[in-house]
Amino acid sequence: MKIENYKIENFFRRGFSFIELIIAMAIFGIMTAAMLVSLLGGKDAKAVEVAAREVAAAIREVQNNALTGKQDSANPSRKICRWLMYTYSNTPNYTVYYYYGDCTISFQQVYFNASLKNNVNFLTSDNVSFKLPHGTAESFGSPMSNPVKITLKSTNNATIKYTVCVYPSGRVEEISGDPGTCP
Repeated sequence: MKIENYKIENFFRRGFSFIELIIAMAIFGIMTAAMLVSLLGGKDAKAVEVAAREVAAAIREVQNNALTGKQDSANPSRKICRWLMYTYSNTPNYTVYYYYGDCTISFQQVYFNASLKNNVNFLTSDNVSFKLPHGTAESFGSPMSNPVKITLKSTNNATIKYTVCVYPSGRVEEISGDPGTCP
């Protein structure tokens, strides 16, 4: 009889004490909080990185249009001489234009307008253009002597930045952060 009582008492004594449960829950809570902070911070950084890649792709499209001599098929009489991308300071907006005419007295036409998503803005207003027929890189209508730096920032966390550099050679590069100047 005593052996049976002993087995029943030990059966109900199995498990964790209240203190052990509290300690385990505290550890789990700390790990969960650390993971959430890490994931939420990463979301903003990823959004800025994705936006920088979108901007770099738009610049490469502008460059490609100039190199291939893309013309306006809806208006074949317009001879395009320059493709340009313009960013607007403290907004998510940018516009791609083309210029037609003799490029001394040019006429401007909007090719498309776009906006960055996920709370990402441009830090400053900048423009990059490429002149036909060789895709010569320009900034504000003059040949580039220094790289053009286009910086994007998160509106949720101003310390999260990404930079797109366009070099006089036409190279387009995305750089994490704000290096001050393009390397």
